[in-house]
Amino acid sequence: MQKPSWVPDWAWKEYEETRTAFVAIDGVARAMDRIMTEPDCECVWKALERRRSTWDTKIALATTVRDTLRPFLQDRYQPTRGPACHLLQFVEQALWNSARQRFTPTERTHIANRVAKLANELRDEIGHIVDSQYVYGEFGSPIQEFGATCALTLAHHFPDAFPDEWMINCASDAAYWAGTSYWRLLEAYAKGAANWAEEEPLITQSGSPTAERLAFMRQLTAYFRDIYEKPLRKQVAVLTSAVFNCDMDANTVHKLAP
Repeated sequence: MQKPSWVPDWAWKEYEETRTAFVAIDGVARAMDRIMTEPDCECVWKALERRRSTWDTKIALATTVRDTLRPFLQDRYQPTRGPACHLLQFVEQALWNSARQRFTPTERTHIANRVAKLANELRDEIGHIVDSQYVYGEFGSPIQEFGATCALTLAHHFPDAFPDEWMINCASDAAYWAGTSYWRLLEAYAKGAANWAEEEPLITQSGSPTAERLAFMRQLTAYFRDIYEKPLRKQVAVLTSAVFNCDMDANTVHKLAP
């Protein structure tokens, strides 16, 4: 496929590097292709280019944290992604999430209670083993790497939440404690399940024919607000139109995804 003239070279390069990961995912690769070839999406790349300094500032801390955590990440250490790659990967994640917004409040409560019960049982079971012999290394290493990855995600999405030095130390500690204090991770799963049951879902009518599209718009609006400190509703509208092959405008996005 040839690069359209309105797509910047840096965005096209990131797209080509990212697309291979989506080829095997049904429908996702086609959605990415439409985003890159739809003329209306030119405004997306212009918006990202104008905000490149915001992106670079946020990435600077994430890169520092990533380097700090490199010993915990083993073979999963990867260079920091660019803004186009990051956006396309979020679109894939948002599509996945949108297609799974199907649980009623009663179902959410049932699932959450079951997850919490399993997490607490697993915590107690592993506790019996650890009490009898030193096995932190065997149980801790995979979880430690997972903890480091989670810390990177936090540092990337919330770089302005705390001073740089505090965030780096916090992320490093998170990787360490995830590996040695497994019960804290399991308790977090139990607490997270309870929070999930109580939080307001992205959509209230999961059976609606537009439910998936609505969930996608709300996630994308939140993404732009978190990363670029603006909802970028025009960009949300054109991306939604390209992905779902519909006619969306910024005013509708403002009403449905405030």
